Amino acid sequence: RAAWSRLDAIPFESERRFMVTLHARPDGAATSAFLKGAPEAVLGRCAPQPGFEPARVLAWVEELAHRGMRVLAIAARDGAPAETALDETELHGFRFLGLAGMIDPPRPEAIAAIRRCHEAGIVVKMITGDHRATAVAVARQLNLVGDGAQGVNGVDLERLDEAALAEVAERENVFARVAPE
Repeated sequence: RAAWSRLDAIPFESERRFMVTLHARPDGAATSAFLKGAPEAVLGRCAPQPGFEPARVLAWVEELAHRGMRVLAIAARDGAPAETALDETELHGFRFLGLAGMIDPPRPEAIAAIRRCHEAGIVVKMITGDHRATAVAVARQLNLVGDGAQGVNGVDLERLDEAALAEVAERENVFARVAPE
């Protein structure tokens, strides 16, 4: 932290689904900005580069998400030594660095609580900002859904009228990539 002092940051917000930090490099010759967040949000800010195939990266994301992992994409961009602040309108040209897949399995007491809800006749719904495949995999571990469950993305919910939304809310138990509002 001392060698790469932070100059600025754009914090994570669920609407933008990423965060960026700007750091002074130890050699003083440049700055570096680091971007992390939802793979779809990060990949859209990356420049073309040899060996970088966004479709292949998204396939990896799907594979990790289907295993119940929460996936973050990470990218970097070098800047001028005089750069001291980030401009949200200028967040492009990043170099894709990789993915981080994290397992956060449901706690046994959460599984037990959901089981008690089901025994009492309560239908439990999951609403999350996670990737749809991750949410469905975790929902399976919680016994909220069966093997054929697909879940619903927040962007799809936004397109529905009130009647269709009521029908989907009744039918589905997993709602993913949903913004807090």
